[in-house]
Amino acid sequence: MNTQKTDGLKGKWTELGSCLSKVSFAEIIADSRTGSIIVDLSEGTLDRLKIDSSCKEQLSAYIFGANPIRHGGYMEQRNLYAGFPEYAYNSRDTHLGIDVWVAAKTPVFSPCDAKVHSVHNNEGKGNYGPTIILKHMINDICFYTLYGHLSLRGIEKVKKGQTIRSGQIFSHTGEENENGGWPPHLHFQVILDLLDNDTDFPGVCSQEDIKLYKLLCPDPNLILRIQN
Repeated sequence: MNTQKTDGLKGKWTELGSCLSKVSFAEIIADSRTGSIIVDLSEGTLDRLKIDSSCKEQLSAYIFGANPIRHGGYMEQRNLYAGFPEYAYNSRDTHLGIDVWVAAKTPVFSPCDAKVHSVHNNEGKGNYGPTIILKHMINDICFYTLYGHLSLRGIEKVKKGQTIRSGQIFSHTGEENENGGWPPHLHFQVILDLLDNDTDFPGVCSQEDIKLYKLLCPDPNLILRIQN
């Protein structure tokens, strides 16, 4: 990406951050702001606790514990992706969104008014599964939010170009057999520029690309506002 494009992203990031801090957003997952605790899925923590990230039973037991809502993962370096060829070939291991770990079939709400940019089932083990990307305009600033690991039923009635209102339920989280093979959760990501992507966008990047993707994907907690 050229310097002019990068400088433009930096300016947009700064303007958007200032703008979003003054906006009142609806909760994307009910009770997540005050009822959620952080779960650490970084390599060091999982190794220290002797948790095999390839074992779904161990991973689920650690993630959910006694708390029904957990969250975390922005810019977290993980070894969860090591077993998936699509991640391993270019060393992608740094998570670009926030995961909200909740039960399958949990309603997902829009944080603010939006248009549906795309609806697609990104199939394959380790992928997003059913995915919705919403397009937002706030103070003439355009940005996108991505919702991954949804249910197949949750995307059936959502159409490209559809208007979604702030606080409206527009989908639900998916089961493991439809969400790319993950314990049930919502992957939420803020994107300033989709580049050449349409129905998908990287949710994980390599260490060498962190500077670029940190500009493209600012901290989702600007919108989620989960209290840590």
